[in-house]
Amino acid sequence: MTGRAAPTPDASPRDVAVDDEQQTPRHGLVYRVGSKRKDEDRAVAGEHVTCGGERFAYFAIFDGHGGKDAADRCQATLHDQISRRAPDTTKATDALSEGLRRACWELDEDLGSAHVDAGTTATILCIGRSTATLGWVGDSTALVVDMTSPKPAWATPKHNPQNPSEVARMKAEWGARREFLLYESPDGEDQAYNEAMDAFTTTYEKRLADHFRAQNLPPLRPNLIRDSMRRETLINDRCDRVNTMRRKQSFEAVTKFGKVVSGQDMDATIDMKRHDSNFTRRTSPEDGRPRGPVVVGANWRGRRPGTTVGGASTCVTRSIGDWDASRAVIPEPETKTWDTSSVFDRVVLASDGLWDLVSFDAAATCMRSVDDPQKAAHLLLKRAKSESARRGYSGLKDDTTILVVDINPNALKVTETAQGCACVVS
Repeated sequence: MTGRAAPTPDASPRDVAVDDEQQTPRHGLVYRVGSKRKDEDRAVAGEHVTCGGERFAYFAIFDGHGGKDAADRCQATLHDQISRRAPDTTKATDALSEGLRRACWELDEDLGSAHVDAGTTATILCIGRSTATLGWVGDSTALVVDMTSPKPAWATPKHNPQNPSEVARMKAEWGARREFLLYESPDGEDQAYNEAMDAFTTTYEKRLADHFRAQNLPPLRPNLIRDSMRRETLINDRCDRVNTMRRKQSFEAVTKFGKVVSGQDMDATIDMKRHDSNFTRRTSPEDGRPRGPVVVGANWRGRRPGTTVGGASTCVTRSIGDWDASRAVIPEPETKTWDTSSVFDRVVLASDGLWDLVSFDAAATCMRSVDDPQKAAHLLLKRAKSESARRGYSGLKDDTTILVVDINPNALKVTETAQGCACVVS
């Protein structure tokens, strides 16, 4: 079952908890369109993917930004692409993780080829016979709550400029591009150029591995820098096509309307060549002062020599899409797999419309207080609304999607009490 945001912010939640004949894990899904009326969240519940000969139940949420197109595409096709792109390996979980990685990069390339600049986060949960795998891109967090223990819940790290590992990765990628500009590489022939890039990135990644070890940072996936720089080549190819289209449109406007094209017009129809990227803060339109959290900014060369035009800025350091953002904003997912043969875990997949209002500890308390995952999702939504009202807002500002999934192979039950407390019983 796929879900999308409701048409109105205050419509009743839809009950989608199921226990179907295919043994889809119990789950609950609620969603609200925020007061900004963007309707850019998407969700998938109860689909399946097949990797390495094993069938996995598939759940996902996508928090779109800059438009709905990227989230729509992920909702409709990502699970099929995972199955299709999974390698034929002996271990199903390895095939699943690699299939997810390949699918995210492939879908990202498809969006670029279609000239879609919108982007989306992705948070995916796949449940197999005795394992569960989380994969995530961006800042839509998943929270794993052990229902049999009061120990703290585990949450997926966010891919944003507040994550030191992500800051180090992006700086490393920007450094690689600067160094490659000085690297002797042939122009013109694609094969020779790619061979030169491979030779450069192999050496660069070896140096980078030593640096990350010295800084106690988690290692990067082998060939990640190479893959990111090859994505830049695709960006430049796409830019050439867009520039040609824009120049043609400008010429047609002059021909049809006799319009005089000013320098400002020229900058507005920039040649799409990235100038630089950096960590910055957005500025207030009222007074021009910095406000809000640190974001990843991208500047572009203007068509007039020596000019630059501000490009898209993103709150995330990884996403699917966002081809007008920094080149180091990549679609690489992180993954985590764990054994589920003897656990009762409740997993919350949610967009930041929830996590901006509800803490992990508060969410875990809600999860442990009820047996039905649909009730748990409702409870989280109610908690988010209460916190939003306490902060002085009417309703929820941001689109909010909450998907709660039970991993409970032994069919344990949560017994609720009148006082709102609960315990897990066999």
